[in-house]
Amino acid sequence: MCGIFGVVGDVAKNRERIESAKASLAHRGPDTQEAVYLPGACLGHTLLSIIGERPVLQPTLSRDGQGILTFNGEIYNYLELMDGDPELQYACRGLARSDTIVLVEGLRLYGRSFLSRLNGMFAFAYHDLSTRQTLLVRDRMGIKPLFYSQVAGGVMFASELRTVRILTGTSFVPDPEGFYSYLRFRYPINSRTFDERIRQLQPAHLLQIAPDGTLTEHRWWSNHQAGGFSGAYEQAAAETEAIIESSIELRMRSDHDFSTYLSGGLDSSFIAALASRNKPQLDTYSIAILDDKELDESAFAALVARLLGTRHHPHELGIAEYRQEHATLVKDLIEPVGVPNEVALKVLSREVSRTHRVVLSGEGADEVFGGYGRIFLLPHDWELIQALSDENGSLAHKLHTRYGQSLPGTFLELFLRRYSYTPHEYAVEALREWGLEVNGDELKESIEGDIVELYESIEADSPYNRMLVFFQNLHLPGLLHRLDTVTMAHSVEARVPFLDHRLVEFANTLPIEFKVRPTSPIAELSGLVADEISEVHNMPKAILKDIARKVLPDDIVDRRKMGFPIPPSYYRTNEESPTTDYISWTRRNLDILDKISQPEGANGVSDAI
Repeated sequence: MCGIFGVVGDVAKNRERIESAKASLAHRGPDTQEAVYLPGACLGHTLLSIIGERPVLQPTLSRDGQGILTFNGEIYNYLELMDGDPELQYACRGLARSDTIVLVEGLRLYGRSFLSRLNGMFAFAYHDLSTRQTLLVRDRMGIKPLFYSQVAGGVMFASELRTVRILTGTSFVPDPEGFYSYLRFRYPINSRTFDERIRQLQPAHLLQIAPDGTLTEHRWWSNHQAGGFSGAYEQAAAETEAIIESSIELRMRSDHDFSTYLSGGLDSSFIAALASRNKPQLDTYSIAILDDKELDESAFAALVARLLGTRHHPHELGIAEYRQEHATLVKDLIEPVGVPNEVALKVLSREVSRTHRVVLSGEGADEVFGGYGRIFLLPHDWELIQALSDENGSLAHKLHTRYGQSLPGTFLELFLRRYSYTPHEYAVEALREWGLEVNGDELKESIEGDIVELYESIEADSPYNRMLVFFQNLHLPGLLHRLDTVTMAHSVEARVPFLDHRLVEFANTLPIEFKVRPTSPIAELSGLVADEISEVHNMPKAILKDIARKVLPDDIVDRRKMGFPIPPSYYRTNEESPTTDYISWTRRNLDILDKISQPEGANGVSDAI
């Protein structure tokens, strides 16, 4: 696990900035920091050693000296790849048994077709010295980030946005689309970032950089289909369980001790239960909320820890520490924080880092198995809206209360009303108050247009499965970026067993009833909206819960989802007028960012740039 960076272009001109970029990523790789200067390119690397008693230093040359790699992440199946391929095994002869070696030699042998054989999380740059072509690649689900910018001096890339900014030598220039997307949907979506000069390579994409700086982007894996499984439920459960066990076994490969997060909810508890089978005295970590016992899950985490016999490490988080860590995080990133619990995750990662370099986390289970009950049931509400009659006054009242006096005219309009955390009008007003001159109609058309285009590109056997795949592509990358940011800030590698691509691909073939199981007769749902059905008349993540019952008590398996909530009092101010929690959250982020962005005498962020 590491940080990567580089320049394709005028290396001599950028040498001083390259050294500064290397220093900026030291938290991602505290063991070593290296940069290799080549004709027309530079590749850099900061190492957090996880696998190997003598880790392979990077950037790494291939055996024939024609390929060089800088790589962030893990290829979990590197042993199987090498041992099962005589040609690859021969290419790796006499070299360290390392995923880095397997990756660089596999790319030399097979080129980009080798990507389909990888099981892991990764972002890497591979430079061919004979052709002087450079390839930037990001893993299937977007677990590891990769940012880039094309400026007069060439193409600059890195694991973090702020490092790209150092390489380009440019100041922070807010991207109105990135900030608008954040204000409404919590994250910049697709390739957008908070900086208009910097893009992020999207999950499962590769970017080819020619010697003259020409960029060519391709998707190398697609996740836009669902349905097709025709077997029995028992068969599906057995296959799901086998893949999960295999995924966790692969993600326990480490020469440094590993740990798990443990909230006391289904996902983290299940991972801890399976991991503890193979590791006595597993260390588990949780957050205890000091100031709101209704939002504090620590008692459930402690219960699971006792049942599994783990060494449990709860950390009590209060308002003062939270606000300090929040301000520090915004200052370090020079960008707003996506969601309130991101700050708590950073605190938790700091605690993990005191004793561990690796932590297993439960991201992805909701998107793969249907954990967001209310929003995944939106097709049900759309059916109600389409069939609504004047005679059904009580149902009409429920729908108008939830979706507005003017009901949505299309399913995607319904989705955007439900998924959006703030209204369009607030986002535009907030940006203008912050000092940005924006065209609200253009922002709305661009961001919502991308969301509509993504939804329409997905083929599925039911509108419900379509929603799951939609969320895997739209929502999940933002969660994964959050996880990477807060863990790597403290030199911790986070691994996500539920996002093994084999599990994602298989789960997406299953009927929605296997994942979100009705628990009441259809007739009893007449006149009920999604909010009334979820977790009352159905069971989200049903197949995962059935498997988890083998190792966890029903009280943990059947707990209602809480989603790591943070009390609004942690980020609201006393002077603030009543408003939605997320609006309060975004206002606080913009206020912090404004204070750190403006030099003395400036008035707002627009004057600071």
